[in-house]
Amino acid sequence: MSEYLCVASNGIPPDESWSIKLHVLFEPIVIPQSMVAEAPLNALVVRIACTVEAWPRPNIVWMFGGQTLHDSSRYATEQSISDRYKSVHVLEIRNVQRDQFGVYKCLASNDYGSHFGEIRLIGSGANPDDEAGDAGGEGAEALEGWHWLPPSSSPPSVWLRNQLADKELRRSVSREVPTHFPDLLEPFNGGIPSLTPPNAPWTLFTSSALSLLSLLTLLPFS
Repeated sequence: MSEYLCVASNGIPPDESWSIKLHVLFEPIVIPQSMVAEAPLNALVVRIACTVEAWPRPNIVWMFGGQTLHDSSRYATEQSISDRYKSVHVLEIRNVQRDQFGVYKCLASNDYGSHFGEIRLIGSGANPDDEAGDAGGEGAEALEGWHWLPPSSSPPSVWLRNQLADKELRRSVSREVPTHFPDLLEPFNGGIPSLTPPNAPWTLFTSSALSLLSLLTLLPFS
């Protein structure tokens, strides 16, 4: 969004000018100022905020657990306009209780579209994953169907989506391991292979080094 100025002059005053304002119309972009906010239980006031860019100016609502929040004894909203197309929106959470921990949505919409950002409110010192079941179960569904493989001695731990992924991992590891080092594969917990430091490569390295030394002893030196 800018203002363009056209000036006409032929050397004889006065000059003539004409200004044109260009407004770019676009859908909202919501940027949370923090993805996770912490608060102790029974905190008097907690404030979370998001920055919104849009033109024309959007309508802003805060949501929690699928419900729109309105000014009340538990919540209050405010906003400040920092630029022609940019604004900051604040949600004030009062007298924090356990049922107020969870995911809050800042939703912005105008004639050209809508967008939202999420901020998770957790108890002080808590793990954000522990609050996944709050706010209508949002976040809990993200881990559904996943399971954790225990880490082996060498490769990093991995997430596997389902049984098909397990089989694909088994095939890919089998393809990557040389057939002349079968002790590279060692089953653990259900037969998923893991890589362990083998003795075979060190044996091969030692024999190669001895062969090289033997060859050097046969070369003539001046």
